[in-house]
Amino acid sequence: MLTENEILTWLEQIRVSVAGQAFTFRLAPKGSGWTLQSEIERPDAYTGIREVGRSGKRYISPHATKDEVVKGALACCLTWVEHEIRETFLFDGKRLFGPHIPIEALMSVADETTFREPGPSASLTAPEEEKETVRHTVVCQRWSESERGVGQRRTGWSLHLSVQDRKQYVDNWYDEQPDWNGLAAAPDLYEFPHGAPFPLDVTAEGFEEVKRSSGGLRVWEDLSPLMAPEQGPRSGRRQGYQAHRCPIIRKPYRRP
Repeated sequence: MLTENEILTWLEQIRVSVAGQAFTFRLAPKGSGWTLQSEIERPDAYTGIREVGRSGKRYISPHATKDEVVKGALACCLTWVEHEIRETFLFDGKRLFGPHIPIEALMSVADETTFREPGPSASLTAPEEEKETVRHTVVCQRWSESERGVGQRRTGWSLHLSVQDRKQYVDNWYDEQPDWNGLAAAPDLYEFPHGAPFPLDVTAEGFEEVKRSSGGLRVWEDLSPLMAPEQGPRSGRRQGYQAHRCPIIRKPYRRP
């Protein structure tokens, strides 16, 4: 069984500092074990007053090993450093990644996504003798349906030229659905956009087909014919589960 004196002996052997300021460790009883925190003196990110800052608490079991205690002390220091960087990292005067942003505020923007605007692109660094590789990237949204007593199943995908097109497509789809407000329970069968959208490389023909669509191309069967062959590290991104090769069980009860 681990004792407090053993833990303190191991902690006293640790030497770690940031910008010339050394960390110390705080050990406090917690049930049959202890909580461990790292401590360091620094100017407060909000007030500028120099005071002691502490990391989050890490539980140390009475059955913990020396390895777990020492690595736990490292984890306390690392999380403290990340916490301080998040507090002092400003963009246009705002703490965009601050650790004290309320969960309600984060939830209000949780559905927003962004990545490089898709479209054809070519490598500018490839040797002249090599054929340029052109990628046609679209935004792919997975769709599923839920049936009471059965569960969820995939119903297909929708492909879009941009994140904005995808958002408008989904908003329009929801606008066409019956008003479920006030219902005691969800309908027995309904379809919904499943998960976050992701970039997908498609063939030139597939890209033209998406361009001809009105805001989005709905694919009900196998997605593979529209996919570009593997072209380096971007190919197959976010597709490790091989969803595009799974057959559709049956057509859904409604289509957007």
